[in-house]
Amino acid sequence: MAPPKKKPSLVEMAEQHASSLAPIVPPTPEPEQAARADKVAEPIRNAVAEANAATVKVAPPVVVAAAPPVASPVRHPIIARGQGDDATVREQRKASGWKQTSFWLSGKAHHQLKLMALETGRSTQDIMSDALSDFFVKSGRPGLADLS
Repeated sequence: MAPPKKKPSLVEMAEQHASSLAPIVPPTPEPEQAARADKVAEPIRNAVAEANAATVKVAPPVVVAAAPPVASPVRHPIIARGQGDDATVREQRKASGWKQTSFWLSGKAHHQLKLMALETGRSTQDIMSDALSDFFVKSGRPGLADLS
C-alpha cells in the first residue's frame, strides 16, 4: 500500500500560484499623458496642501477673565443657618417661640425657587423670609426683623 499523498499547505499553494503569475508592470505613460496627468493633479495637490496647512495651524489660547467673586448673601439675622443640625435648630426655634408655616407650590414654582436658592447661595427659608418681610413692609406692617 502506497503512503497517502500529503496535502500542500495554504502557504505552499499561495507560493505555487504566485510563481505561476507574470509580474504586473504598469505600462509606461506617454510623455504627453504624464504631462496632462500632472496638469490635472496640480490643483488637487495644491488644495490638499492648503487643507493640511490649515489643519496644522493652532489658534493661540484664549484667555478668559475669571468671573468676579459672588458676594456672600446677607442672611436675615433671625433665620441664619449653620447653627447646628436641623433637629437642633428646630428645637431651638420652638423653644424661643417660633412657629413653622408650610404652603403648597406648583412643581415649576418649587423648581424655580430651588434654582434661585442655588444661584444666590441662599436657603429657601432665607428667600421666603425676605419675600414675606418685603410683603409686610409693602403692606404698611413691620418687617420680620422688627418682629423679633
